[in-house]
Amino acid sequence: MRHTIKDNLKALLGVEDSPTDAIHILKEDHNRVEGLFKDFEKASTKAQKQKIMKQVVMELTVHAALEEKLVYPLIAYEGDKTREAYE
Repeated sequence: MRHTIKDNLKALLGVEDSPTDAIHILKEDHNRVEGLFKDFEKASTKAQKQKIMKQVVMELTVHAALEEKLVYPLIAYEGDKTREAYE
Protein backbone atom coordinates (compact mmCIF):
# COMPACT_ATOMS: atom_id res chain seq x y z
CA MET A 1 0.00 0.00 0.00
CA ARG A 2 1.41 3.38 -1.03
CA HIS A 3 1.16 6.07 1.63
CA THR A 4 0.57 9.72 0.84
CA ILE A 5 2.38 12.58 2.52
CA LYS A 6 -0.80 13.20 4.50
CA ASP A 7 -0.80 9.56 5.68
CA ASN A 8 2.85 9.83 6.66
CA LEU A 9 2.20 13.02 8.60
CA LYS A 10 -0.69 11.38 10.42
CA ALA A 11 1.55 8.47 11.38
CA LEU A 12 4.41 10.74 12.42
CA LEU A 13 2.19 12.87 14.64
CA GLY A 14 -0.10 10.09 15.78
CA VAL A 15 -3.20 12.06 14.80
CA GLU A 16 -6.15 11.56 12.52
CA ASP A 17 -7.32 14.94 11.17
CA SER A 18 -4.58 17.37 12.12
CA PRO A 19 -2.72 17.50 8.76
CA THR A 20 -5.75 18.66 6.81
CA ASP A 21 -6.67 21.10 9.53
CA ALA A 22 -3.12 22.44 9.69
CA ILE A 23 -2.91 22.95 5.93
CA HIS A 24 -6.27 24.71 5.97
CA ILE A 25 -5.16 26.93 8.86
CA LEU A 26 -1.87 27.78 7.14
CA LYS A 27 -3.68 28.77 3.94
CA GLU A 28 -6.11 30.90 5.93
CA ASP A 29 -3.15 32.52 7.71
CA HIS A 30 -1.59 33.45 4.36
CA ASN A 31 -4.84 35.08 3.25
CA ARG A 32 -5.38 36.84 6.58
CA VAL A 33 -1.85 38.30 6.67
CA GLU A 34 -2.12 39.39 3.05
CA GLY A 35 -5.34 41.21 3.97
CA LEU A 36 -3.67 42.81 6.97
CA PHE A 37 -0.87 44.18 4.79
CA LYS A 38 -3.47 45.65 2.46
CA ASP A 39 -5.18 47.22 5.50
CA PHE A 40 -1.80 48.57 6.61
CA GLU A 41 -1.28 50.27 3.26
CA LYS A 42 -4.72 51.90 3.54
CA ALA A 43 -4.31 52.96 7.18
CA SER A 44 -3.95 56.68 7.61
CA THR A 45 -2.77 57.01 11.21
CA LYS A 46 0.22 55.71 13.12
CA ALA A 47 -2.11 54.16 15.71
CA GLN A 48 -4.00 52.19 13.03
CA LYS A 49 -0.74 50.96 11.52
CA GLN A 50 0.60 49.91 14.92
CA LYS A 51 -2.60 48.01 15.71
CA ILE A 52 -2.43 46.19 12.37
CA MET A 53 1.25 45.34 12.78
CA LYS A 54 0.61 43.87 16.24
CA GLN A 55 -1.99 41.62 14.64
CA VAL A 56 0.43 40.69 11.84
CA VAL A 57 3.06 39.69 14.41
CA MET A 58 0.52 37.57 16.30
CA GLU A 59 -0.68 35.86 13.11
CA LEU A 60 2.85 35.15 11.91
CA THR A 61 3.86 33.79 15.32
CA VAL A 62 1.02 31.27 15.24
CA HIS A 63 1.77 30.50 11.59
CA ALA A 64 5.46 29.86 12.28
CA ALA A 65 4.64 27.62 15.24
CA LEU A 66 2.31 25.51 13.10
CA GLU A 67 4.92 25.18 10.39
CA GLU A 68 7.62 24.21 12.89
CA LYS A 69 5.36 21.67 14.60
CA LEU A 70 3.77 20.09 11.51
CA VAL A 71 5.32 21.06 8.20
CA TYR A 72 9.06 20.96 8.92
CA PRO A 73 8.93 17.55 10.66
CA LEU A 74 7.07 16.19 7.64
CA ILE A 75 9.72 17.52 5.27
CA ALA A 76 12.46 15.95 7.39
CA TYR A 77 10.54 12.68 7.66
CA GLU A 78 9.92 12.49 3.91
CA GLY A 79 13.55 13.41 3.19
CA ASP A 80 14.81 10.65 5.49
CA LYS A 81 12.53 8.11 3.82
CA THR A 82 13.76 9.16 0.37
CA ARG A 83 17.41 8.92 1.42
CA GLU A 84 16.83 5.46 2.95
CA ALA A 85 15.20 4.25 -0.26
CA TYR A 86 18.29 5.16 -2.29
CA GLU A 87 20.93 3.88 0.13
